[in-house]
Amino acid sequence: MMKVYMFLSLFLLVNLCFQCDCDNDDLEDVSCFEFDQRQCAGDEWANEIPISDTEEVREQKMKTYLESKDIEVNSVNLVLNYHDGVCEACYICPEEHRFFVEINKEDQGKLEELDLLNLGFSDCGG
Repeated sequence: MMKVYMFLSLFLLVNLCFQCDCDNDDLEDVSCFEFDQRQCAGDEWANEIPISDTEEVREQKMKTYLESKDIEVNSVNLVLNYHDGVCEACYICPEEHRFFVEINKEDQGKLEELDLLNLGFSDCGG
């Protein structure tokens, strides 16, 4: 009886260890990025996503824009007042906010082709 108890305990322990890694598999298929919007409506998408729209509307419009470029988008977050201060030069300087996107990893090249201002990798976890 003790052998059966030991075997079941070992089986449950091993099974639990392998089940705990499930969430990390999903992160292997995605990449996260951050980028800024250029001042003076200097981005190709600026007229489609005006800064006068609400945060939620801009997030949805950015998702729609990226999907129109054949990029699979999992999420878009807009952080208002991300930059404490910005320069004032059209097409070079960012607006105060920053976009954070989670996309399918295989679409990274498509995102890079969009010439987004200050495009860089971001932490998917936070």
